[in-house]
Amino acid sequence: MKPIGTLTFNPAIDGASETDVVRPTRKIRTRNERYYPGGGGINVARVIAELGRPAVPIYLAGGATGAVLDELVASLGLRPERIAIRDHTRVSHAVYERSTGLEYRFVPEGPLVRNDEWPGVLAALDASDFDFCVASGSLPRGVPDDIYVEVGRIVARKGARLILDTSGAALKAA
Repeated sequence: MKPIGTLTFNPAIDGASETDVVRPTRKIRTRNERYYPGGGGINVARVIAELGRPAVPIYLAGGATGAVLDELVASLGLRPERIAIRDHTRVSHAVYERSTGLEYRFVPEGPLVRNDEWPGVLAALDASDFDFCVASGSLPRGVPDDIYVEVGRIVARKGARLILDTSGAALKAA
């Protein structure tokens, strides 16, 4: 059985914690802090693996946070194709406020990916063997809005199927 390929241009380390009350301009002491590998395609690969099917996540990652992301992905038993970038992988954080039941999500825009870095994702995709590819998530700065058009061409050339989950300018271009 061929693995399902997943593609994440803008992965994240997803942090989560909780506190009693969120108040402005004060330190908010949190507890029950945990971290997960995140970003659309990585999340899809995690679920595919949990359902018992092999998955190969392909993603961009860099800096000290990129190394942490790699550890988190490996802890899931996945064997990723990581394309190195110079900028740091983003870190998102969600805080659950116990007193109200509300959740606050802080999601950075992500790294600046240079023109000599993002083509590595296309090369890794072209070298992978799969019947399905799930391309999911936002695009970081520097990756062209029409990148998913080229992803679609590569997947079609392999005789595979593409599932695209994105939004905004990237979805419109695709």
